[in-house]
Amino acid sequence: MKKNFTFKFDTDMMEKVRVQAKKENRSLTNFIETLLINHMVDLSENQDCRKRAD
Repeated sequence: MKKNFTFKFDTDMMEKVRVQAKKENRSLTNFIETLLINHMVDLSENQDCRKRAD
């Protein structure tokens, strides 16, 4: 299930995000959601690597 959220971002950064989303032919929402998903996957993989190293 998806839920709506409201965030405040720096105007200049959001313009850069909008431009990049357009270059990738994505909606702004899809672009930001993909960034967050990829970041969370990276965090999870890094934690798994650290656990294996211990």
